Amino acid sequence: MSWRAVDPSPFRGWIRWAPRSWSAAPLAHLDLATHRLAWPAADACAGGLPAAPPDQPGLAYLPPVATEERARLAALALELAAAGSASAAHEGATGEPGAGSPAARWVDPLAAWLAGTSAATWRGAVSRRPAPLHVAVPLAAGLTPAGEELAAWLDAFAALSPAAVVGVSAVLTPADRRRLVERLGESSFEEIFHGAAPSEGDFARLVAAHGLRPLPARPALPGLSPRAARNQELSGALWEAAELALRLAAPEAECVALFAAARHLETSSLDISALAREGNLAVLGWLQPAARGPVEELLSTGASARLEALRGAWSGGRSA
Repeated sequence: MSWRAVDPSPFRGWIRWAPRSWSAAPLAHLDLATHRLAWPAADACAGGLPAAPPDQPGLAYLPPVATEERARLAALALELAAAGSASAAHEGATGEPGAGSPAARWVDPLAAWLAGTSAATWRGAVSRRPAPLHVAVPLAAGLTPAGEELAAWLDAFAALSPAAVVGVSAVLTPADRRRLVERLGESSFEEIFHGAAPSEGDFARLVAAHGLRPLPARPALPGLSPRAARNQELSGALWEAAELALRLAAPEAECVALFAAARHLETSSLDISALAREGNLAVLGWLQPAARGPVEELLSTGASARLEALRGAWSGGRSA
């Protein structure tokens, strides 16, 4: 078993590494890396969990596992930490412990929605372990609750005091839609196959109205050098700005510039702070004007007016 690199987007919980395959999932869940629906048993992998950490340090995604795999999962989390990586553990809402002490814990309500479990019952089953809790919410027509039912779920999320509640558009195949109809009943067919999915932006504004964060903060990696930590922090801010700019239909040139700068900073060995102090950012050919301003602001003040404007537009509907 091995890992594959993914772009560390806030909409994927900032994960940098995802397993290429995994053991049989004990319950249906939203895969953070792909935004696909993962189904129990059918997606089983005979090889089990990865045998070793990724080649490079990063936040590694650990999807749910069956009870008999939990000891191996905890051992893998320790191996990740020893190799300089951190783990984002996606747990089932069962009250049972997951992967040791992850940098972030994730839960999602998909299995509860499919089983007709109430929001209050689901909330009571979520483990109260100390690591920061995040909720991933699949957005799909005919699946995601609406109206008063959605309000009840948002109340349940808020009662858990999560670090973030992130709504993501679920990527559904025709087979996924057929399975949803089988679980939810034939009356859901038209909506599941032909309905309009809730938008990520509308959901983010509902989350913000409940006093919750619609996007997670990026977990810090253990053992990074100060230079690498600064570059990763810069990269994370630009990833977030790029993702929000894209979703808010900002000019294409800005989106391209932000994504390019984020990718370069993610792996750069250069001391960007020193280059900025010396006035030499111009030597970075990949740092286009639309990204240079936010980088300079972040280096000088620790904040970016452009990123804050994008966050405000995403969570409050204000102009970006």
